[in-house]
Amino acid sequence: MIQGEAWYMIRQLLREGVSVSEIARRTGCDRKTIRKIREAASHPARQERRKRASKLDPYKPYLRRRAAAGVLNAVKLLGELRRQGYVGGITVLREFLHDLRPAVPIVTERFETPPGQQAQVDWAVCGRIWHRDRLRTLSSFTMTLGYSRRQYLEFTVSQDMETFQRCHIKGFHYFGGVPSEILYDNLKTAVDRRGADGQVLWNRRFRDFADYYGFTPRACQPYRAQTKGKVENGIRYVKGNFLLGLDVTQMTLEELNWEGLRWQREIADVRVHGTTHERPIDRWPVEAAALRPLNGHRDYDTSYLCHRLVNREGYISYRGSCYSVPPEHAGRTLMVKEDTEGRLRVYSGGRQVVEHLLAEKAGSVITSPGHPEAVRTLARAQRPKGARPDRQSVPQPTLPWPSWPEVQVRPLAAYDEALGLVAVGT
Repeated sequence: MIQGEAWYMIRQLLREGVSVSEIARRTGCDRKTIRKIREAASHPARQERRKRASKLDPYKPYLRRRAAAGVLNAVKLLGELRRQGYVGGITVLREFLHDLRPAVPIVTERFETPPGQQAQVDWAVCGRIWHRDRLRTLSSFTMTLGYSRRQYLEFTVSQDMETFQRCHIKGFHYFGGVPSEILYDNLKTAVDRRGADGQVLWNRRFRDFADYYGFTPRACQPYRAQTKGKVENGIRYVKGNFLLGLDVTQMTLEELNWEGLRWQREIADVRVHGTTHERPIDRWPVEAAALRPLNGHRDYDTSYLCHRLVNREGYISYRGSCYSVPPEHAGRTLMVKEDTEGRLRVYSGGRQVVEHLLAEKAGSVITSPGHPEAVRTLARAQRPKGARPDRQSVPQPTLPWPSWPEVQVRPLAAYDEALGLVAVGT
């Protein structure tokens, strides 16, 4: 019997006065079938498909009794059924046992903290953005205060340690203080690893950072990220409200962060929170008073530090660009420091020798005023007396280079003799 959409289509054609023969021609159905549909009072009930017999059927009463006794281990029950003559597989057994298992609801206790007690921090990936002529992965740093649910949001193109610390510092300044503790997922920038007893071993640099600001870092238990649900909900809110429909590829990172700051103040802070049923900005004064004040001390130094070799032309290479250094340091390895203001400082023995603005794009050559003249002057001073440069071509100046110990040249036979080898034919 025809059912479903075809049945209703034939009934509609009959109501329109189309003949049985014409309907049979259009649909390809037999005219007797169409007459039955015309005479039917209503759509026929759906016929249930007969279930195929299962090899497990004779053993189901036994399985129900064992399940009532608390035995639900499929491997154990399979062995018992095998001894009774069962020849089926374990998959159908597990499917049958699934409905016999008692439902155990997964419950997570909501953990509320007093004002100023806790903040929760996490990263999230939010697509891609053009930054310094490159398409970079866009990340968002979110710090959510546990009591008021106010949050600090910042977008970055890196999740490294220095960026991680800088976002914390900006969040502390945004809130005007530091909470007593901060909860993290097991981020590598915070948690180095866990010991055999489950004890958290914190990243050394991050532990020093936490000590400097006086907060206690805490880590979620592995695979229990729901314990930091406040910041997780905050991240979902950012993605589902602020970023929804926003084309970040058409914005600079600075524009995106400015818009994010405006969104926090005009929308996020003044909406009624779904859990507290209050506006974060209304709960804020109590929490602000409980935060540990910064007391005006200097921000933690989050500068990038590394060492670079000065080449013969008096330049160092850093992040794909070249920066000039006083030529008397050629051949030496100097310390390079990139600060939060986009400045590059080079140090020799603890003394700053030069400072540059960081190049806006890779491949740039940044030269200090007077650097070429200093190179030429030093090269002339090193030229032997009486030597005159060729008038047709001016040679490139050569700066000092470290001297290396001379290596004695020996014949290959000496190495064979040392190794106890005898040449073939001797």
